[in-house]
Amino acid sequence: MSRAFELRFNVSDVLPSNQEAALAATVVAPNPGVPVQKSLIVAVPGGSYSRSYWNPEGLPAGFNFCEHLANQGYVVVAVDNLATGSSTRPEGMAITPELMGDAMHVAAREIRMRASAGTLIESLETIQGLELVGVGHSMGGLITLLQQAAHGSYDRIAILGCTVFRSPDQEGISNSERLKAAVEHIRNLSTPEESNADLVRLRRNSLKPLFYGPFVDDHVMAADEQTETVMPVLAGACTTVSGYAAEAAGRIRVPVLLAFGEVDVSFAPRDEPGAYRACDDITLFELSGSAHCHNLAPTRTKLWGRLVAWLN
Repeated sequence: MSRAFELRFNVSDVLPSNQEAALAATVVAPNPGVPVQKSLIVAVPGGSYSRSYWNPEGLPAGFNFCEHLANQGYVVVAVDNLATGSSTRPEGMAITPELMGDAMHVAAREIRMRASAGTLIESLETIQGLELVGVGHSMGGLITLLQQAAHGSYDRIAILGCTVFRSPDQEGISNSERLKAAVEHIRNLSTPEESNADLVRLRRNSLKPLFYGPFVDDHVMAADEQTETVMPVLAGACTTVSGYAAEAAGRIRVPVLLAFGEVDVSFAPRDEPGAYRACDDITLFELSGSAHCHNLAPTRTKLWGRLVAWLN
């Protein structure tokens, strides 16, 4: 059993303006009396997803990552990225994945401080020997990776469905050209947000082969498509540019778990660990029976179980 609490983290200091900004989060924790594990998970969703990717409503029982982990004693904080979900949508600026990582670092720093002091949520005592773990999916994986390289927010990170290798078909193309093409590609797959030109709504039904593959039932896909949220077009584009985070990956020193579905964004998953040159503790997991959105796959609990085993 688990219990959920809603929080907001003030991240105004990271914006290059006087705008107020906060990240919305849901803390899912074990019920009182259940022994709490030392690893606290900060779960970061991908492009077009809010924190409901980890803590869904409207899906059948068994699709809730947060509840699954909380039932095993883990506290999970699922956070909406800057400019997405119920978090603040800054105006008048392009939202980069680096800026989103800066905002998530501020939230992670407060989570660590409050969990260590026993003030994160009511009825949750101080977590002894706290280990803060960043778990990011897709664009959330890119944000978590860039955040860790810049700030060292976490004691270990799990990067799910996010490639850092440059695809061979993009060799010889400049970074600016690749990013310009990626922005155009994202806009073609999205509906513009009328109130903010820097935000779009990705049409997930145009990406069914990648997101769901042949593995996800129609009623699950339909329910998932109802959870679409806006995303910054620039951050979404950076996620699709293979090799964008290769330099950052090379600076990671904490333990890393990499995971990919049978159908996913990496053209060579087994080569991905090579990008983490400074890391001496890398785990690679390939989830059969899954496309890019692992939490919707019928085999999802295999990945969740591997994550728990890795934490222990």
